[in-house]
Amino acid sequence: MSVPRASRHGAMNIAELPNEILCHILDQLPGKDKLQVAQTCRDMADLVVSKLYKDDIIAMQALPIAPYALRWGCWFGALATVKASLNTAQTMGLDVPAMVQQVVFKAQFIEPRFKRSVKMANGQGRGKYSNWNQESRLFHLACLRGNTAVAELLLERGAEIDSRDENNYTALHYAPNPDVVRYLLGKGVGVNTPGDWGITALCFLLLWKSSDLETWSVEPNIAGGQGALEPSHAVQDVGGAIRFLIQEANADIYVQPPWRGHPLCCAILSENAAGVKLLLDAGASMDPVNPKTGRRTLMLTLAMSNREDPEIVDMLLDAGAQVEVDEDPFQGSYLEIPIMMLLSFAPKNAELQARIAHRICRRMRNVDAMIEGETPLLFYLHARRIDIAKVILQYGADWKTRRHEFGEDTFKELLGSSYEPPEPVVRPAVAS
Repeated sequence: MSVPRASRHGAMNIAELPNEILCHILDQLPGKDKLQVAQTCRDMADLVVSKLYKDDIIAMQALPIAPYALRWGCWFGALATVKASLNTAQTMGLDVPAMVQQVVFKAQFIEPRFKRSVKMANGQGRGKYSNWNQESRLFHLACLRGNTAVAELLLERGAEIDSRDENNYTALHYAPNPDVVRYLLGKGVGVNTPGDWGITALCFLLLWKSSDLETWSVEPNIAGGQGALEPSHAVQDVGGAIRFLIQEANADIYVQPPWRGHPLCCAILSENAAGVKLLLDAGASMDPVNPKTGRRTLMLTLAMSNREDPEIVDMLLDAGAQVEVDEDPFQGSYLEIPIMMLLSFAPKNAELQARIAHRICRRMRNVDAMIEGETPLLFYLHARRIDIAKVILQYGADWKTRRHEFGEDTFKELLGSSYEPPEPVVRPAVAS
C-alpha cells in the first residue's frame, strides 16, 4: 500500500488515500456532506459521485422504488444522470431491467413536484399533475415530460414498450406532445390500446384540463441535459397530441361503451371545447348507442349537465345533436332529456338559459313528452322557473288541462296576447 504524500503545508492529501479507506470514510458521512466533498474536491469528485449513486440505489432497494437519480433524471431530462445510475446498478450486479420497471409513486415524487411548482409560481394556478396515477413507471415519467432520449435509454436497458401503470395505461396515455405520440407509435405502442374502463390514450388526453398543467413550466428540463431526442419533444402540447391522434394516427373515435371510454364524452366531461370540435369535425357520433343497454346516449344532455357555459352546448346543437330520443322516451327519468337539464341551474343567467331553451324546443317534436308523470312545462312551473316555462309555451305546450292548478293569472302573464280565457260554464236551467 502506497503512503500518501504530504502537502506543501505538511498535511496529508486525503484524495490520495487508497480507495478502500476513502470509501470507509465516505460511508460515515451523510449525503449532504458527500455532495459538498464532490463539489469542492476535484480529485475526489468521481469517487464521491459514484458513492452517492450507489447509496441512492441501496436506500431505494429497501422500499422498493426507483432510485432518486432515475426519477430526477427522467423528470428533468438529465440523460447522463440516468445513464450513470443504471451503470452503477450494473456494476453492483443488480437486475437492471427490473430496476427500470420499478414504479414512481405519486405521493413520493409527483405531489412534491406540484407543491414546489405552486410555491415557485407564488401560489398561482392549481396544476396538480392529476393525470399521473399512483403507481406509474419510469418510462411513463420520461414520456410525460417529453424526454425521449431518456425513454430510448430505458428501453435499451430493459424497459417494456407497453409498460402499464396500475390502471393499465401505457406511456401513450402520458404523452402530451404530438412528436412523443409519433415516437411511441413508431416503437409499437398501440394507438387504441385501452386501459381500465376502456379508456384509450385519446380519451385520457381529452380528460386533461389546461389547469392541470399550468405550473409545469416552472420546472423545465435542465439546460444541456440532452433528455429529449429533439427540443420540441419537451414542449407541452396536449391539443397537438389530440389533433395528431385524431387526424393522423387514426385513433378510434367511436370507442364503446359511450361513457368514460368514449372520446366525445371525455371531451365534454373535461370541458375541452377544442377537443369536442376536433371530434365533431372528424365525424364522432353525438348520440351513440350503448351496446350493453341498447339505449341511445344524448351527448347534449351530458354537455348541459356538466356546465352552464354555452360553448359546447351550442357546438353540439350546431352540429345537429339530438334533443330527444325515439325509443322508450326517457324510461321515466327526466335526466335523459336535454330540456330538463336547465332545472339544475340557478336562474342567475336566465337570458342565456332561455336562449338555449329556445334552440332545444325549436327542434323538439313533442314538447309535452311525459316525464315522471309530468310534462316539461309543469316541471318548470313547479320550480317557479317562469322564464323557461314561457319559452316552452311558445312552442305549443299544452297548458289548458292544468290551468286551474296554477291559476288563470299565471297563464295570462305567460301567454300575453295569445292567452285564451276559459269558455264560460253553461249551467243547465233548473226546471221550476
